[in-house]
Amino acid sequence: RMAAGGIHDHIGGGFHRYSVDARWLVPHFEKMLYDNASLAAVYLEAHRITANDSYRRVAVSTLDYVLREMTDPGGGFYSSQDADAAGIEGHYYLWTPAEVEAVLEPDEARLFARCYGITARGNFEGKTILHEPAPLAEFCASNHLDPAAFELQLDSWKKKLLASRARRPAPTRDDKIIAGWNGLMISSFAQAGARLGEPRFVAAAERAAGFVLTRMALDHDLLHSWTASRATIPGYLDDYAAMSVACLDVYNATGNTHWVREADRLARRMLEEFGDSSGGLRFSA
Repeated sequence: RMAAGGIHDHIGGGFHRYSVDARWLVPHFEKMLYDNASLAAVYLEAHRITANDSYRRVAVSTLDYVLREMTDPGGGFYSSQDADAAGIEGHYYLWTPAEVEAVLEPDEARLFARCYGITARGNFEGKTILHEPAPLAEFCASNHLDPAAFELQLDSWKKKLLASRARRPAPTRDDKIIAGWNGLMISSFAQAGARLGEPRFVAAAERAAGFVLTRMALDHDLLHSWTASRATIPGYLDDYAAMSVACLDVYNATGNTHWVREADRLARRMLEEFGDSSGGLRFSA
């Protein structure tokens, strides 16, 4: 239901932060790195269990979104994108029939609008948040469309609409890089690369892991965040925990034992820094 709803960015991939209704239709339009990292992993696991290809497509489009819009030239992943653009909530993501018709051929625009519920009245302040009123298979059946061929058409149309949307005023991006959130995203890229046979995802995981462990380190300790070309604040428990797991996931994707050694080093340091005499772990050292 989340993948079909407006909380999912059907044009550019990825998920908004949360929904303000029970149908997953109207989101708060901010996008957070940790949400997309966790959701990519969930859809990837759902695909593994069910072999439902729609789950794979959601995971891949989410990771492609992060590569396209949330990746630093050095390889680390940014924190978030704002909900507003040009001072208007959701402005970047909303569509009218006329805006779609300006990009696609008339027949294509009408079919796309029906598929994603785009109407002249709209569902959010006079415009439409894209969503799937009916499952894609049901939509294809009712419109006498071949599902596989129609999905390819949709991909082509979405690329054109994405290029058009990119000319709009864009949401502001928080380019802070946080170690723990990067660990979650690295794990998702590594798992997806290994399971789906996507070398570009494995490469993204390795680059990001290298970024965090070299540029966000001081005397072999992790630092929490990178901003304005420098790392600050000693790392917290979740930074060490997520990066330890991320290193193991990169090892599983590459077979490079360097990443096992890094995972072991981080886990040992985590116990030293955060371990408590009661047997628990503190959040801060």
